[in-house]
Amino acid sequence: MDIRRPVVFVIETLTDSEPWETSIEVALSCRNVIRLMGITDVEVEIQQVTQVPFANKELDAFIDIASKTAASTPSMVGEKANQLLLQEAVENALPFSSHIGYEIHNIKSDKSGTMGLHLRLGDEGAHYGLTCRHVVLEGPSNPSVDINVDISGDKTTLVRQLTQRTAASLVDDGAGLEDCCRNMYQDLAKKIYEWDKWYSITEETAEARKSRCPTSEERERLPRLGSLLSQVTEAASFILPMLHESRIIGHVAYAPSYAKSSRGLLLDWSFVRLDTANDFAAQRTNKVYIGHEEAERRDRQVFVKDAKGRRQSLFRESSKLSDHISDDGFLQITGIVPTPTDGQAARLPVGMRGKTSGLNFGMTNEILAVRRDSTGGKLVVWEWIVFCERNYTCFSAEGDSGTAVWDHSGRFVGMVTGGTAISETSWYNDSPVAKNDTETPEASASASFRVDARRDLTFVTTAEYLFESIKEFTGRTPHII
Repeated sequence: MDIRRPVVFVIETLTDSEPWETSIEVALSCRNVIRLMGITDVEVEIQQVTQVPFANKELDAFIDIASKTAASTPSMVGEKANQLLLQEAVENALPFSSHIGYEIHNIKSDKSGTMGLHLRLGDEGAHYGLTCRHVVLEGPSNPSVDINVDISGDKTTLVRQLTQRTAASLVDDGAGLEDCCRNMYQDLAKKIYEWDKWYSITEETAEARKSRCPTSEERERLPRLGSLLSQVTEAASFILPMLHESRIIGHVAYAPSYAKSSRGLLLDWSFVRLDTANDFAAQRTNKVYIGHEEAERRDRQVFVKDAKGRRQSLFRESSKLSDHISDDGFLQITGIVPTPTDGQAARLPVGMRGKTSGLNFGMTNEILAVRRDSTGGKLVVWEWIVFCERNYTCFSAEGDSGTAVWDHSGRFVGMVTGGTAISETSWYNDSPVAKNDTETPEASASASFRVDARRDLTFVTTAEYLFESIKEFTGRTPHII
């Protein structure tokens, strides 16, 4: 006798939302219709589920709390290691959150890039994500077509946060970090337990086992390790369900044709209309996680000591990054940097957080660059160049397109559109700079920053011209959320 499993029609009801009576009524109605149709191998079941929204409020709240804990000053030996592990957990969860710098891609394409900023248009309540056109559209296949989709129109060009490969890798990293912290906790707990229960019974045994005697610092560290394990486990539990979610965050709403604007910049931008209908969804932010230690390290590179021990900025226009970092280690992006007049500007220390490169720092060039675009050199456009800092191999990499570049005060400098990789070395000034009172910060910039000409030039569309282009195309003024 051939016994086959029936097809099951599942009706899902949200926990603490729809009453069970309503779900039962719907299920019975469905079953009656199926039976009236003479179908006997289909069953109806009710399943209670918990909806797990992407970039949810709970994850963002955890990141805020954990990052603030990681930023606190260590009070004992060994706590620094705990902080580094907690920072790693925060970094691992960030790509799943609502904070800018996360990976995005068109669900029909293997290409991916970075979400640059979250914006509003005029007085509209909807939120949009800014990125490059070539990140979310098929690019050169149809570059001359404008995309201007009304909110009630075609929504077929869907955009997902994180590719499946990236999400799976982050989940694996989170599980590995959890295992590491659990082993650390269990090893120390075992050492303390065995000593207290067995090895400290007599003085002779205690003396013989002196090397195993846990120190007072280790006893104090155990509860802190327990707290760390709890936080790392919580982070892993937040991101694991998201691996199985669709992670669709919106659809392409605006994208001008791939051309040159009236200002001479490359029109390679796109607006993704973000889905914010879910009450559980987190409010999209324009915060960038940096961390206090990283901000202070950056300040030491930009503000160097002169012969009298006074700290002087290497740049004409700069402020301390650490002065603009919140208690939990985030930099809020607000305002924009004006486009250099007559193609010239003072160098700016800048940073970015991209999908591939993560957090990186560099400096802008003093003049705008003229370059040919990558579609056969048909377009000649103006763009700002950002050089890498000498402590990093490159400022940006493939996958960072769409990333927001910002200065130390949190102003939006521009959006990464691409870059070049130069295989041969180029000349740079490596001559020593005299240490004296007359030395200007600008003159000594080459002492702390070096262009790695073999690897990196990053092209950035300036914020001011970019916003002008958005207003011309959409008819509404963009505002940073």
